[in-house]
Parts: sequence; structure tokens; C-alpha cells
Amino acid sequence: MRFLWQIRRLIGRASTENRPDVFLRALQAEIPAARRIGAVGLGRLGDKAHRALLWEQLERERCATVRAAIGLALFQHGVGKEELHRTSPMPVRLRTMSGFRSIEGESMPSFDGIVSLGPEVLRERVDQEPGKGAESLWALSRYQHPEDLQRVERVRHAGGRRAEHLCLEALGWLGQPESLPVLKAALREYDVDPGRGFARRRIAAVALGRMGLPSAWRALSSSLSLEAGEHEGRPGAGMGLQFPVRAAILWGLGELQVQRAAPLLCAQLDRISDSALGGLHLPAMEALWKLGSLAENDLNRALESPVPLVALHAACVLEGLGKPEALQRLAEGDGAAAEEARRALLHQ
Repeated sequence: MRFLWQIRRLIGRASTENRPDVFLRALQAEIPAARRIGAVGLGRLGDKAHRALLWEQLERERCATVRAAIGLALFQHGVGKEELHRTSPMPVRLRTMSGFRSIEGESMPSFDGIVSLGPEVLRERVDQEPGKGAESLWALSRYQHPEDLQRVERVRHAGGRRAEHLCLEALGWLGQPESLPVLKAALREYDVDPGRGFARRRIAAVALGRMGLPSAWRALSSSLSLEAGEHEGRPGAGMGLQFPVRAAILWGLGELQVQRAAPLLCAQLDRISDSALGGLHLPAMEALWKLGSLAENDLNRALESPVPLVALHAACVLEGLGKPEALQRLAEGDGAAAEEARRALLHQ
């Protein structure tokens, strides 16, 4: 965490203090928040000598938010709009019980609002009409200047419901640790009408994931079990089918890349009918894929699960991680899991 604070301070002085060494170190860090800040810092420096390193990191980067930060950095290095399409979330194509599925997770916003306007223009718009500047503020937050946090708070308190929701999204993009209490509170907001509550909690879950801070793991993981009761047990909770908060929580856990989340994610691998978007097993599989090697031990243990779909989808994630032998080995065995594996192998 101390390293994160160091590079955050440097971002504010990046235009006058040439410290690419710290940003390059951050770009290689294990913590997604550090990689995101490293990309932002290199983009602020604007040295085209770092362009190749940014592209290299993009090729191996699995977190959607970090990929967006790398895309912004490349834009600031002079990369055109057409090339920036390569910075969209890495496509996740995994085998499931019904064949291969392209798992997109939380959709990424367009770059157009950023490419057409710079931070100074956006700040001017926000400052001129703080009560109506939520859209401009949302775009401004993509530049991830720490000093814009005060603008978010000002607009959040001055605007209506839509403005407040956009500000919660902006807090996720800014990624400042000071915002954790606000987002955690929104994630536990059950005492409002169901429609508003589901929307706010879903936005908060995504925003906490975007921050990429390991300390957000506890809030997301504890809310997953609480959300199950809210999702199923209260009047009006059926709206959760249209606004699947638990799917957003699972997406956020993947963005954090915390190893402790792996057992919780594996436990969702048989939930094929808990979401109108196709089941919670899909965002869980995407999140496990984002964890990569951090999840391999738990995935291998899940292969021995007495629940056939848990074993099958664990093998499918391992296949997506470059270990197809897990699925083949499962298919060669006996029992319901082996039968599911053989059926999945027939679907191409």
C-alpha cells in the first residue's frame, strides 16, 4: 500500500518530475491498482519511448480496468482511435456445459468521450455547472487525476440520482483509497426501494473492482452472501434478475486478482440459473480466468468436487488457462462429472 501512495503522489507531479522508473516498476506489479497507476503515470509523461512497453503489458493484461488505463496512456502517446480498439477488454472464450461461450463481463465504455475532449475542457464544464456535470465528470475520471476527487464529491452531493450513480462510477475509475468507505456503504444499501438499491449496489461492486485494491476483497466477498438473501428473499427483489448484483460482485472480485477469492469463485461454478444473463457460473469463470495462476490450486481441488458442474467448469477454466489435460482427464473418468465433460467436449 505504501508503494501505491508513492506512485499516486508522483502522478500529480508527472508533468514536471521525470520519474518513469517508478511508473515502469508499477506497471509490472502484482496489484492491479499499481499497474493502473503505472499506466496512467506513463501516459501523463507522454514519452513515446515507453509505447512498446505499454503494448507488451497490454498483451498479457487480463483486468479490464487496467487495459483501459493502458489504452488512455497509448492515446496520450499519439496512438489513433482505430488502434485503441485493441485496448478493449481481452475476449474470454471458455468452454462451458453447453459449449464455448464468449464471456465479456461488465461492458467497457467507449473511448469517444475521452478522445474528443481533454481533461481541461472537461474540468471547465464540471466547474461551470456542478449540478449538471456528471457526464463530463465521468469522462474526466477516466484520466484518473487524484485532484479530481473533490469535484466528484461536489457533484455527488449537488446532483440527483443519475448524477450520484455516475459519480459512484467515477470513484471507481479514479481509484483513490479515500473513496472506499463511500463505495462500501453503497454496496450495503438495502434500506432503499429495490430498484434503486439494486442499481447502486451493482455500480458500487463494479467500482470497487475497478479500484484494484486488495483491501476491497472483504467488502465484496461478504456482500456476495448477503446479496443472495436480498436477491431471493425480499418483496420486489425479482428486479435482481434484471440487475444481477451478484454477477457484478463476481466481476469485481476478478478485477482485484486476489488469491483468497478463488475458493469463493469456485463455489459459484454450478450456479447456472441464478442470473438472467446466463448464470453466475459465467462471471465466476471469467473472474477465475483473470486470477490465472493464483487460482490454479483451487481449480485443481475443484476437479474433485462431488458436484459435477463445479468439477466440469473448473476443468474448463483450466483449459482456458492453457491446461487442456484437466478436461481430458475428467472426461476419461467415471461418474456424472465425467459424463458432463464428455458432453462438453462434443460442443465446439
